Amino acid sequence: MSETLSYVGWLIVVILAILGGLFVVIIVRRWAVATPESEPLTLDQLRELHSQGKVTDEEYRVIRTTLLAKMGVRDAGEPHVPRP
Repeated sequence: MSETLSYVGWLIVVILAILGGLFVVIIVRRWAVATPESEPLTLDQLRELHSQGKVTDEEYRVIRTTLLAKMGVRDAGEPHVPRP
């Protein structure tokens, strides 16, 4: 009899753990859907960051190439103006 109660007790613990996990998944999904995504970086914003010295020349080149590729634009070698 006590062995059966032990199994029932563990079964209840497992069921509660599964329900708790599902609850956490539901809460995280709601939070993820409710969290607005940040605005994507534009080339103008990238140029501004570079001119302010917040982005190095190498970072500027890599990010610019990546942005142009995502837009489906071939890099035409935009004239680069060094930071002051």
